[in-house]
Amino acid sequence: MINYAILVYGMENKNSIPLDSKALTEALKLSEEILENLELSNIALQNIALKTSRLARLLNDFDYHKIMTYEASGYPTNQWC
Repeated sequence: MINYAILVYGMENKNSIPLDSKALTEALKLSEEILENLELSNIALQNIALKTSRLARLLNDFDYHKIMTYEASGYPTNQWC
C-alpha cells in the first residue's frame, strides 16, 4: 500500500521521474538506513538531513528535497527564495 501511494504521488508531479522497482528498492533501503542512523545516533544530524534529501529526490518529493537541503546547509537569508 505505501509503495503504491509513493508511486502515485511521484507520478502526479509534472517534473517527476517515473519510479521503477530499482528506485523504490533503493528508497526503502535508504529509509531503513536513515531510521537506524536516527535511532542509534551514529552520524551527525546534518548527514541524516542529506540522506533524507536524497530519499525525497528518489521519491520525486521535490518540496521535501529542498527543505532537507536547507536543513543540511542552511536556509537562505533572502525571504524571496
